[in-house]
Amino acid sequence: MGFLDNPAFAERAMKSLIPYENEAINYFASKFPQPKHHTSPLKTISITRQTEITMPQMANSALSENWFLKEIGDIHWKLISDGLEQKSSAFKDENGNRLYATFTRISYSVSNLKSFQENETISFSGNIKRFGNATYLSSVKCESGKNFADAKLMTTFSSRS
Repeated sequence: MGFLDNPAFAERAMKSLIPYENEAINYFASKFPQPKHHTSPLKTISITRQTEITMPQMANSALSENWFLKEIGDIHWKLISDGLEQKSSAFKDENGNRLYATFTRISYSVSNLKSFQENETISFSGNIKRFGNATYLSSVKCESGKNFADAKLMTTFSSRS
């Protein structure tokens, strides 16, 4: 078993990020000016969502890891949109160039994917905080019966050249 498969290690690693998260928020909030259209870096935006696990969410009699990653990515992007109070297609820089929230870090721990059962309800809850003008860190938790997943996702805005 690798260290990523060790639930105790994963839990300690996730908890160790919490003090640094608040430290980083305060540091970036004090160092970078905030444009008028951005949310406060200390404002917490949250979301909850439920989905029935059906065939599109399954792969080989297990929860699809591909679907799971897309779902938590979608939750992250929705949190950004809610926080900025605009649709993702409206994200533009000062020159009018389209901006994309690009994943720079994803960390997650999840129950055995085969433990998730078809037709169970999977519940997601997430929140997001901003660091500086372009970096966002979200925390997403999900539960389905006795199964769980915890994820941290980080994005920064980028534009196409």
